[in-house]
Amino acid sequence: MYSVAFSPDGKRLATASGDGTARVWGATTGKEIARLDHEAGVSSVAFSPDSKYLATASDDGTARVWDAITGEEIARMSHDDWVDRVVFSPDGDRVATASRDKTARVWETTTGEEVARVNHEGPVSSVAFSPNGKYLATASSDNTAGVWFIWPEDLIAEACSRLTRNLTYEEWQRYLPDEPYGKTCPNLPIHPSFVEAGRELARAGDTKGALAIFQRAEELGLELNPEAEVQRLAPAVER
Repeated sequence: MYSVAFSPDGKRLATASGDGTARVWGATTGKEIARLDHEAGVSSVAFSPDSKYLATASDDGTARVWDAITGEEIARMSHDDWVDRVVFSPDGDRVATASRDKTARVWETTTGEEVARVNHEGPVSSVAFSPNGKYLATASSDNTAGVWFIWPEDLIAEACSRLTRNLTYEEWQRYLPDEPYGKTCPNLPIHPSFVEAGRELARAGDTKGALAIFQRAEELGLELNPEAEVQRLAPAVER
């Protein structure tokens, strides 16, 4: 036996065994309710928060999600080496796996679709979600433990909380030349250089280009009248 877990409702017990099976038992009766078969030893078991699903990790290179009552396989997730650990997220929508292929991965519970992956320099032996499901902690034989953002939007929000400005117009043209100017961080205002670029166009007589910039600035939340701004600056060309 390698692992054992109670269902959150306390009614069932799951076991993981080197005989290639995980089994679900009545917690007070010891009666076998379901038997779940892998092609190699099962190293870890975990119930979903609602006790509906059981996740298993195996030396056959897979983690699987099963109906905890019927034993029906719901989803299968594949690694490139043994899977040593599996856990559910607090909301039960995702499972995380730790593998000797030097990765920890996050998967959709009912589809088995991989949604995130983190890499170590050695086998990953353990994973854990934070209580809010925002972070994933990992432990590895490379002598490190890591805490990771799982979702790109969380990483973006964290980065934007530390920045003081959005990209300048010159930086935007350099890195995102095929995209219209926008806010890389929604919580910050557009950079003044964008509006100044419009003013320079207006002063140079390019009223169409200036109007396009001022209209875009207005769309991004800047309070100005695009037409009036062009008219205010354009006459300077004639003087």
